[in-house]
Amino acid sequence: MKLIETSAKFGYIWIGKGIWLFHKNPLNLLAIFFTYVFSMTLIVHIPVVGSVLWLILVPGLYVGFMSACRDVLAGKHVFPLALFTGFRAHSSSVSWQLLQLGLIYCALVTTSLFLTSIIDDGWLLKTVIIEVKPDNNVAHSSALISSIVLGFLIYLPTMMLFWFAPLLTAWHGVPPIKSMFFSFVVCWRNRITFLVYLATWFAVIISASLVIGFILNVFGLSSGALTALLPVSMILWTIIYCSFYASYCSCFNREQNASPEFII
Repeated sequence: MKLIETSAKFGYIWIGKGIWLFHKNPLNLLAIFFTYVFSMTLIVHIPVVGSVLWLILVPGLYVGFMSACRDVLAGKHVFPLALFTGFRAHSSSVSWQLLQLGLIYCALVTTSLFLTSIIDDGWLLKTVIIEVKPDNNVAHSSALISSIVLGFLIYLPTMMLFWFAPLLTAWHGVPPIKSMFFSFVVCWRNRITFLVYLATWFAVIISASLVIGFILNVFGLSSGALTALLPVSMILWTIIYCSFYASYCSCFNREQNASPEFII
């Protein structure tokens, strides 16, 4: 397994390749992402353990979506249940390792939320874990905004640890702790690329929200904002996940990439 360093321009290339991949099979990829959102909604509403269980399953589900991307590139048919490939298509030892990654991920995410409670009296933690809606004063307070920014900064190392770790464990047989280490190293070596990538996606999401909001206001359809944003959000997030796969293909050797058109 060879780790590859990329230039800043690849931050844009990953997004372009994500769009290209989505265009190859938009309906099936959307169906898989919808299955992910639906499954997540069901799981998080399980009393007491729902949010924790979802966090534990995230690495395995991530492998499932990335496997679907790989199959789309190989010209194979993919179905919504492909989301669970991470647990179904590998040995029991790999499934257990993905669950181990999930346990570590859950612990780190929960820790970052607890750290933010230092400045927001636990509102962000309560909102994420037990879905308590903050009142207007809290929602618009500088403390809550600061806690969101702080939470993201605290989450960044976790994101770097887990960006590639599930794929390294499932596809390359790398043990969980080593896969997290390799993932962090690759993200750090390509930090400028990732900065461009994340900044571009942030700008795209904000711009899309502003344009849709403007159009709805012009036509007096503000009440339908949520309905209008939902399909756009689903498409956008599906493309984002497709671009995750592009980052994997770019930062590692592409032995498992079946489509020459996708080699970056």
